[in-house]
Amino acid sequence: MNTSDRQITETDRNRELGLIPAMVMAIIAALSGAGVSFAPLYERIWGGMMLHPNCPTIGRMTYYLSGQATGDYGACVTSPLWFLAVTALSVVAIICLTVAGVQGFARHRLRTVICVFLAAVAVAFILVLSANTKIVMLWAIHAATWLVYAILAAYSRNSTSIQQHIADLTNLTGSDKSASERGGWSLVTRLLLVWQIGVMPVLVTEYSVSDEVNSTGGVTIACGLGLAAYALVHLISIDIPRDNVGSALPTIRDIRPVSVHKLFRVISINASAVSHVSVPLGLFWAVITFLTYSYGTGGHTDFCPALAATNNAGLIAVCTGSGPLIVLAVLLYVLPIFSLVSAIATVMATTGSMSNSHDSASSAGFQNKAAIFYLLLTAVLSATAFIIAFTLA
Repeated sequence: MNTSDRQITETDRNRELGLIPAMVMAIIAALSGAGVSFAPLYERIWGGMMLHPNCPTIGRMTYYLSGQATGDYGACVTSPLWFLAVTALSVVAIICLTVAGVQGFARHRLRTVICVFLAAVAVAFILVLSANTKIVMLWAIHAATWLVYAILAAYSRNSTSIQQHIADLTNLTGSDKSASERGGWSLVTRLLLVWQIGVMPVLVTEYSVSDEVNSTGGVTIACGLGLAAYALVHLISIDIPRDNVGSALPTIRDIRPVSVHKLFRVISINASAVSHVSVPLGLFWAVITFLTYSYGTGGHTDFCPALAATNNAGLIAVCTGSGPLIVLAVLLYVLPIFSLVSAIATVMATTGSMSNSHDSASSAGFQNKAAIFYLLLTAVLSATAFIIAFTLA
């Protein structure tokens, strides 16, 4: 195998290694969009006098907009089964589009085609269940943005390979203009990836489930997860040799202690790189935690959502009881603390991977995997606490 073939194989392998974290972040974002949709899905159900007809499973919005639901009616009551079905279909579509988008025009073209087909089938089922054509338009925008990302990513990789090849032949490092252009395209592709795995899954899933995007819930968690996705994309793009990196799940032991002098030395040398992880991750945790606690201190609802209605449009409420409410309240306050510990572990592992990158490829690889693992754990814990607080507020 010549040098060019080895470079292509290594690039494909690194892309595969970066695909799984991107998929996990997209899943977290999609489930967050569904989570913040649960409370506003049954609009005006707490103490209102509005009538709430049952919504048929198929053609829900068609029924709601047909005139049968007049001004005397509030939003129709949707069954939990419908909620779970549309959420599951949305997650499937998000996973498939993420795989197709990240792989782009790589060698796995058949897998990309299959993923696009499965995503289209999932969206078609969502359309059947909701009969809201705006949903299809939103999913089409999401898919088109993935196509743009794939094109730009392929162009950026090819441009880098060509410039490196020319530099090797001429024994030059390439012009500053070419490096600047490559850096610009790389920044655009990274920002597009952040948008696609951190922001858009929240918005498309929330709209698919509830036919609206709530500013205090969906937009807020989408912006927060966008910050977390930015840190994740930077971690994925760190250039660490992969030759001796194992595939075992990283643990807390992978975060190896470093001296204070070495820690500050690594941070000073790689200040820009460390800040790309610590700053957005810190902002994500601070903002989401502040809003979580602000919702939590505002008092909890009795949480008796009306999950069904009688033939006379009377509400049938289902209360969770005091026990589950206490458990949810405890989780609301405890999860951000564990999320903070995980965020600190992320920064420590990031610093460790950079300090070991020139000494031990295996050590640096494990540290980088640990950083990615704890970053995703931070996103899960913070998003879960926010969703609980938003639902109970």
